[in-house]
Amino acid sequence: MHQVEAGSLFIYGLTKTANPLEIGFWFFTPGVWIFTFVVVLIGLLLAGILKKNKQLDYTVLFTIGGLFALFPIVFNFIHFNNWVVFLETIALIAIVSYGICKLIDKYTKYKIFSDPINLFIVTGQAIDGIASSIAITFFNFSEQHVVSNMVMNIHPALFVLIKVILSILICWSLDDYLKDEKKEDKKHLEKMKNKKNLVGFIKVIIAILGFATGLASLFKLGII
Repeated sequence: MHQVEAGSLFIYGLTKTANPLEIGFWFFTPGVWIFTFVVVLIGLLLAGILKKNKQLDYTVLFTIGGLFALFPIVFNFIHFNNWVVFLETIALIAIVSYGICKLIDKYTKYKIFSDPINLFIVTGQAIDGIASSIAITFFNFSEQHVVSNMVMNIHPALFVLIKVILSILICWSLDDYLKDEKKEDKKHLEKMKNKKNLVGFIKVIIAILGFATGLASLFKLGII
């Protein structure tokens, strides 16, 4: 998603470059993705070292990510021009993501809240879908991706619905993958431990990717 004719936000001294030896490389794609991956990797390693009860300590991961995100968040907040739209969009995202998960958890056999990361996965896609739809429908934005643009042209709400449904299906498929017959032998327990670690890692990556693109769209609404 990009803005066609609206105010732009620049960080003076930084320019987009393909040279990784220049600081500007790490603030734009693809450098920013590499930087994000490195931060996540460091967080996962530390979370693994400090894991509690043989489970990853996600508090460490989110704390490290929060510290790295603090500067760009504050920088954007300082330059915000439209707090009303930004806060209203956050409220809508919270209602949609939590509300849908609550309905699924209550009225279906799938207990999506059994793993808190599932809510982050759904919320990440809801952020991107809702923020993009609002920006394109009410402000001077357009969608860069061909498939997303086709769906958006049918109806913005359909774009949000597809992203949320896909995120829920991903959560369900990963949780279903962990279902297995109950055995107590050591070999089986070790196998289940490895599967849980793999699924947990995949879920964290999916959640991060969703929030990365979603928050970029959300913060643009505050800057317009």
